[in-house]
Amino acid sequence: MGTYSALDQFQHKVIGKVASLVMASVNQRDRFEQFPMTVARVVALNDHLRRITFHAPEFARWRTSGADEYFGLLMPRGGELAFPVAERINVRAAIAKLPAATRPDLRWYTVRALRTEVAEIDVDFVLHADAHGPGSTWAAAAEPGAVAGFRACGSTYREQPAGHARLLVGDETALPALSAILEAQPGARAIVEVPDESYLTPVPDGVEFVYRGSDEPGSRALEAVAALPPEDFDYAWACGESSLATSVRRHLVKERGLDRRKIMFSGYWKRGQART
Repeated sequence: MGTYSALDQFQHKVIGKVASLVMASVNQRDRFEQFPMTVARVVALNDHLRRITFHAPEFARWRTSGADEYFGLLMPRGGELAFPVAERINVRAAIAKLPAATRPDLRWYTVRALRTEVAEIDVDFVLHADAHGPGSTWAAAAEPGAVAGFRACGSTYREQPAGHARLLVGDETALPALSAILEAQPGARAIVEVPDESYLTPVPDGVEFVYRGSDEPGSRALEAVAALPPEDFDYAWACGESSLATSVRRHLVKERGLDRRKIMFSGYWKRGQART
């Protein structure tokens, strides 16, 4: 890992080993590049989803580690963008060391598409009507020419052997990642819970949408998974609101007997709480 301290490297490896005991293995990086990027284009995919295209010369050489690659978006709070020291693997700890006046906000997003030939990435932002976190606020106001920071991270989906029965479950925040996975490896059964039809956007074949309305996040997704006919899944991926990810995982382990080490799950957000 080059410039990273021995302690940082050790902690990074231990975290990965511990996680692999209770969930499916992920794709870890050894290096976490960071650099500034500029907004090139902004397109509204629907009333709630905004696609922002970023340009940076580094994207011509950068490569994703997996289909649902995610990264840390560093957003200036005012003035010029300040970066944490590059020698720390724990980016949150590195940001905390910066002066409060220049400390950037940090949120995590999926790389929806990478085009090395033009050094660009697409990132889809869900604009929550009832949330005013820094990510949604920044994305809603972003215009071409705006500058933000990119901090590489990793990916959670590992490509599965041909013939493996796969289940993908998510919500509107996981839709970019889930769509990227289906494009990279089609053929999985996929269930996506969204508030209503206004959240719909073109997706790869095979996605089943369910609508939660004013119900608790994850409730309709869990019902849809529980209603699936008996099937021996070889792998499952459940991401989105925290209760969706945990309830789907619990059902698959307790009711369907799926080994927890074959389930990748992640709470992208938690209702009523801000995630950093």
